[in-house]
Amino acid sequence: MFRTSFLRPGVALLCVLALLVGVVPVSPAAAASRKLSEVTAPGGRVLNTQISPNGAYFVYQASYEDNENEPNIPGGNELLNLYAVPLGGGTVVQLNAPIVNQYEDVGSFAITPDSTRVIFSTNRSVGERPITALFSVSITGGTPVRLDPTTNPFRNPPGDNNGTRSEPFTFKVTPDSSRVVFRADLDVQNRPELYSVPVAGGAAAVKLSPAQTNLETNRAGGFVFSSDGSQVLFAWSNGQIYRIPPTGGTPTSLTPSVIFPSFVNASAVSSTGYVIYGTGTSSSQDQELYSIPLTGGSATLLNSTFGGGFSFLPEPLLVSADGSRVIYQTTTGLASSPVAGGSAATLATFSASQSLYGVKVGGGRVVYAFRDTGPAGTVISIASVPVAGGSTATLASGLADDFFQYDIVGNGTQVAYVGRTAPETRNGLFVVPTTGGVVTTLDDPSVTSHATRYIESSPTANRVAYVVRAANGIEELYSTPL
Repeated sequence: MFRTSFLRPGVALLCVLALLVGVVPVSPAAAASRKLSEVTAPGGRVLNTQISPNGAYFVYQASYEDNENEPNIPGGNELLNLYAVPLGGGTVVQLNAPIVNQYEDVGSFAITPDSTRVIFSTNRSVGERPITALFSVSITGGTPVRLDPTTNPFRNPPGDNNGTRSEPFTFKVTPDSSRVVFRADLDVQNRPELYSVPVAGGAAAVKLSPAQTNLETNRAGGFVFSSDGSQVLFAWSNGQIYRIPPTGGTPTSLTPSVIFPSFVNASAVSSTGYVIYGTGTSSSQDQELYSIPLTGGSATLLNSTFGGGFSFLPEPLLVSADGSRVIYQTTTGLASSPVAGGSAATLATFSASQSLYGVKVGGGRVVYAFRDTGPAGTVISIASVPVAGGSTATLASGLADDFFQYDIVGNGTQVAYVGRTAPETRNGLFVVPTTGGVVTTLDDPSVTSHATRYIESSPTANRVAYVVRAANGIEELYSTPL
């Protein structure tokens, strides 16, 4: 997710943008922005945000630099609390427990697909050393439930009483919202394995990865879920892709016994029944992109159109909504390939002065942003192209490189973005069809003193949430209809 800043446009910005994209920005007939909350004390900020899948709640992290609400924390430490508020407005609730020392703030978080709970990690201290813990809480608030084990005899070396145990630094919720799968070194220090636990706690974590046969090298890599949620697909450092039910069982290898052993990354799963993964070696930058049926069988090289053996970049790696194609970055641009194999399509080619900023998929199109650096500086453009290739539509161009963010909204039919063009000093919030056309301003023109910071949206929500920062440093949340 791209996090940047944005603010309210002036007339000059609207005129410049109109010249750039060949359309006239149109303000909404009614400024229907709604203030959700004032979220921080002076000097604080909002860092990460999500809208629940059902479009009803806005969940965000807010930091405090002066720690006026956490009197036990030394001044100058930036700590993160986790909050939720109804997207249409209402009471703000804090989701994490009160912070009692400088190692207990919130790390990452995810909303369950059914929009009922929030899973989050925290940095907690034992002695003077922080460890990571995993929690689950109702999106409406309540007491967080610890999900990962609170004790582990294997994690502390002899004589070490500082507790460096338990680091679930990667976690995901199953599509049916029943379980949380996380990667952590619970059994062998610095050897992450894969575990699963009920989303609301109440039962011990179940190990999903194979038994450790080589404690020096065995470790879990990336993991994804099948589209129906019945299987976890994950990479293991022996060069294999495995599948296993999220409730546990015996892992089944999908991949041939001999592939590039140095790393395998299970990166995506298509709804048509394929797992897409990248392979490579530690001694070479050359990487390959493969797919294999979820039931096992022969692997198919997907990047053969480009000659194979090129420096394939595994991120971003996205699958079209219909599950038919995988979209990925090459050394020269963007491409897509059928997940079952076949001819790849070039979606975008970048010059030496251009570089990819971000890519998203929705509504049958790939929407990407790229930087272009020239004598006058660096600017950002947004464009879109059909997932199988075709005519490119320019959605915006000439945007400043310092404050920018975008997302696909409106069930895949629109792109909302924040940006500004020189010589403007404040950013605006806009929306444009994914195929190009009229640009509409979304942020409230009555809040002229505020600087728009960034946006959050949901593909199914009919509102976009955004953060503004006033001159006094206070950050506030707003939402506005599309």
